[in-house]
Amino acid sequence: MVDQMLDCLHDLRYKANILHRDVSKNNIMYEMRDNKPHFILIDYDLAKEVIGLDAFRRSSIGTHRTGTLPFMAYELVEDMANYGLTGHTPVVHRLRYDFESLFWVALWCAVKMPPGADHSENKILKNIVKEWESGLLTMLASHKKSLCTSPYKIDLIQLPLSSEPLRPWFREWCAVMKKADLCLEQYKEALKKPSRRPPFDMETVDGLLIRDTIKEALARSNVVYNPEELVELQDEDEVEHIACNVPCDEESNDPYDEESNDSYDEESNDYQQAQRCCSLSWFLDWCWPEQANYPLALDAIPSTVD
Repeated sequence: MVDQMLDCLHDLRYKANILHRDVSKNNIMYEMRDNKPHFILIDYDLAKEVIGLDAFRRSSIGTHRTGTLPFMAYELVEDMANYGLTGHTPVVHRLRYDFESLFWVALWCAVKMPPGADHSENKILKNIVKEWESGLLTMLASHKKSLCTSPYKIDLIQLPLSSEPLRPWFREWCAVMKKADLCLEQYKEALKKPSRRPPFDMETVDGLLIRDTIKEALARSNVVYNPEELVELQDEDEVEHIACNVPCDEESNDPYDEESNDSYDEESNDYQQAQRCCSLSWFLDWCWPEQANYPLALDAIPSTVD
């Protein structure tokens, strides 16, 4: 989904001169073509054609807000919080904001789509998403910026077991945004000096926040989990039996083998494979459903990716 949407947003901007400006979970649909999912970006009500000087024109009061709050880029949320204040200059919506919105959509899917282990975890996961959409705009913008520009904070987010393999993937994406944010802050500081204004590409943060840099970063986190490995680990029923239904010693609560009464070795290949398979089953369905031998998981996902 992310790979296709990155291409879609890039081509919209540089081939059709259009910014979508409302990338959200309800605006991404899919259809099956040749037994493969093809994701489609819909709802262009807030889209804008950017040609010539119009690309640098700032939002008017009537059309200032662009996007759906939980998925809006932190700079846009911050801009909303400061809108109308003396001395405030509205920001120009740029492609990198749509890329950041895609990040929030992907993270939302990872948190909300797979079920939690129990009711308690589901409640925790629900509250995680609430932090992106409720509260004062200034605090919301600060929280969003802190999360998406601090790769280590991805490790602090609770994810469903099925989404755990995606954690390195989000960490790499945050690393790209962190580098771009640091460069942007340096540029803003340089503007305060009386020296001549340095050349700078605000659209891409001097080439740091573009489709290709994001894809390269995400590819680095996919080395461990390639399609061939995932296919080998797709028997979810067997995995759950191995990893979750191992008998336990009543006193120690440690898994053991009924015949040998020996402790179950958590370092063994069988145990590690079972754990990986449990974690990766949803990942396989979501990313490579055409390689699964069972009914496509995407068939059960609402067409609005809700």
